[in-house]
Amino acid sequence: MTNFVALLQELRDGDRYVRQAAAMALKDHVDNPEIQEVLLHVLRNDASGYVRWAAADALKDHVNNPAVQAAFVYALLNDAAVYVREAAVYALRDHVESDLCDEQSTPVKAAFFHLLRNENDPTIRKVAAKALTGRVNEPEVQEALLHVLLNENDPTIRKAAAGALIDHGNDPAVQEALLHVLLNENDPTIREAAAEALKDHVNTPEIQAVLLHVLLNDKDEGVRLTAAMALRDHVESDL
Repeated sequence: MTNFVALLQELRDGDRYVRQAAAMALKDHVDNPEIQEVLLHVLRNDASGYVRWAAADALKDHVNNPAVQAAFVYALLNDAAVYVREAAVYALRDHVESDLCDEQSTPVKAAFFHLLRNENDPTIRKVAAKALTGRVNEPEVQEALLHVLLNENDPTIRKAAAGALIDHGNDPAVQEALLHVLLNENDPTIREAAAEALKDHVNTPEIQAVLLHVLLNDKDEGVRLTAAMALRDHVESDL
């Protein structure tokens, strides 16, 4: 039988290893609302990032609880320890991807938008970007992913954004960003994704001219082939 009194006392121990072990031991009892409250206090206040991480790990399956969610959002935006922020973003990712996250601007989505522009850790930015790709029909999400596509340093994150925007090539803002990518992106897989997104929207002289330029000048065969298919489909549709 678990001695909760002893574990709660250990959470106040001066040794961070003792506190971390106690937080980890309480994970199996986190369905208890009182234990959740204790772990929330630890997540917000413990001096050790390792102990805060243990509390976050224990609480991660209860992110739909508003108090837990709020604590994770705060940790995501403010915790100095990157591993605590990573634990928070992974926990909140599932909420963003679920139907429980409605189309209105929620604190969680607002936090993810902030991460895409301000977080230094690429793992956290990648998780945030990929979580948002499933909500690309929402205008604020689309705007955030366009920012990623044009400004993100990590090519794997830019590629995730490009892939999410493939079905939105008819939007003028998306078209402008995709044309920029086709002409300036170093990663050929991202250029190819941009060409793929534009292939059903070769309806302006600018798009046609850029695709023709790509067909004649791009160094990557896959990018040239995708541009050729886009132009071919446009010519055939005019016949």
